[in-house]
Amino acid sequence: DEVYGPAEMVLIDFDGRHVAGSGGVPIQWMLRAAIFRARPDVNAIVYAPAFHASVFSATGRPVLPVGDEGKHFEFNVPNFTQWTGWLKDPALCDQIVATLGDAKAMLLKNDTMVTVAGSVPVAVLRAIFLEKACEMQLAAEGFGYEWSWIRKEDAGVQGMTLTSPVQVENFWSYYLRRLERLESGCPLPGDRVA
Repeated sequence: DEVYGPAEMVLIDFDGRHVAGSGGVPIQWMLRAAIFRARPDVNAIVYAPAFHASVFSATGRPVLPVGDEGKHFEFNVPNFTQWTGWLKDPALCDQIVATLGDAKAMLLKNDTMVTVAGSVPVAVLRAIFLEKACEMQLAAEGFGYEWSWIRKEDAGVQGMTLTSPVQVENFWSYYLRRLERLESGCPLPGDRVA
């Protein structure tokens, strides 16, 4: 909600020095640099304090695939629980990166989510999927009913992998259409109109 276009973008180096752009250096620059150093497959990182992911991170529970969005993570969303707060210590960032391992996403307890990918659209879609997966699981656990999730051995657990360019384009285009509609002032389906 703070980036309105290229003018707000910023380029920094691996030491946190401003290189280009008018945006400010993000507080989490050190973690992002550590992830880029450790994961040559990563070209994009989303660090987002999304509401449901932040609440879910406090539970210490594993993210389970209640629905399609959760299937994308294949039972591998680590939760870094040793610390919450500002990321200013390189050793701490290295611990977080070690916890991330080769996962597509992780939670930082009581704080935020981090998703990684080879492209911006996939990293953003992973963030959207993780927020939705956390929301669904919080709802399933919170209603007090018996509930279950899609098991590893169930057919179709590999769905929504975002490995197909067509699948990525379909999801990305859908969310761009939603954003365009929202920015134009049109209500989205399901929005309450006063």
